[in-house]
Amino acid sequence: MRILNGKYGKSAVFMLTVLFLVSAWPGCADTEAQFILDRELLPETDGAAFTQAADKQEEEQAQEAMEPCVWVHICGAVSVPGVYEVAAGSRVYEVLEAAGGFTEEAAAAAVNLAEKVWDGMQVVIPTAGEQAALEAVQDTLLQGIVNINTATVQQLCTLPGIGESRAESIVAYRENHGGFQSPEDIMKVPGIKEGMYARFEDKISVR
Repeated sequence: MRILNGKYGKSAVFMLTVLFLVSAWPGCADTEAQFILDRELLPETDGAAFTQAADKQEEEQAQEAMEPCVWVHICGAVSVPGVYEVAAGSRVYEVLEAAGGFTEEAAAAAVNLAEKVWDGMQVVIPTAGEQAALEAVQDTLLQGIVNINTATVQQLCTLPGIGESRAESIVAYRENHGGFQSPEDIMKVPGIKEGMYARFEDKISVR
């Protein structure tokens, strides 16, 4: 066994003595072991909680990314017309709810509330009067009869001998004179004479 001498030898002997006393003191070894155990466990517990919170936040962000929003313009017979942001895959009824619902004049049955919306979509809610007029025009067109008081330029162009310029003249005449009182009044439009009228008289009406 080597004997430690000199400055370093004395220091080593002192340290060994201290360690021996600490380890021999009742309860010291157990206290130190418990302290080390607690110090090792606490960081693991805190780290696990932090990891769970981070995972939850990432999951929520991923869910939001999977459900983008769209912008829909709703107008007409609704309480608060405007542009609304809704979740992708929403239905018309959800946009309608955001706009405050129908007004009293709305033709509710004319709208498909179950239709899915898309970004940039416009939803027009007609009034009962507008819907009735639209249905009348549609019925007239289905029968092959053109109402010269309500027909558009494109619809007037379906009449034999009526081109775009004459159709525009018909629209201008009825706007300036308050409409046609009878089908024959169309001959008051410049450029439409009896011969042309005879070609489509059975295809027009004023109501």
